[in-house]
Amino acid sequence: GSTGASLAKVCANKGYKAHFISSDAFSAEKLQTMKAFGAELEIIPSENGSITAKLIDEMIARARELSKEPNTFWSDQVNNQDNRKAYHQMAREILNVLGNDIDEFITGVGTGGSLSGNAEVFKKEIPKIRCIAIEPSNVRFLSGGDTSGTHRLEGIGLGFVPSIFRRDLVDDVMAVSDMDAYETGRRLARMEGSFGG
Repeated sequence: GSTGASLAKVCANKGYKAHFISSDAFSAEKLQTMKAFGAELEIIPSENGSITAKLIDEMIARARELSKEPNTFWSDQVNNQDNRKAYHQMAREILNVLGNDIDEFITGVGTGGSLSGNAEVFKKEIPKIRCIAIEPSNVRFLSGGDTSGTHRLEGIGLGFVPSIFRRDLVDDVMAVSDMDAYETGRRLARMEGSFGG
């Protein structure tokens, strides 16, 4: 996804070979961006373009297998503590722009890095802030709901709780349907001129 595109850009800049595992369940634009930066893409087929726990497990298993090859680095973003720490800078930038008068921070949870990393900073600077995790309504691993469904919300709802996710910093978990997310994204673009999600 977007991490793959970012890593592909860094690899192109540094002259490293990049080999990514992705799926046809993710947007063609993300896949094309990785390829445009010269990355080799290995596509794991999805069931009707849906993101499922099985698909994510297959992708991770393939990446783990490739990581055993010599001279290979696997970012392993669901277990890499640096993923979470990288979001400390994002939180500081938000605080620099908005100040400390923030009631809630709400973000989708995929690897857990964005919510957890931002929350680590926000909870220190604004003790009363509420940090809210968003997950797909059909795959509710964070809130303990139905975990057997499929969804189309890229980047969240992996089908398990990642090791870097800081549940202790979460005040609430909200489940969002695919259709509500799509409509909100379209409305945000029309009303605010911002592409989000």
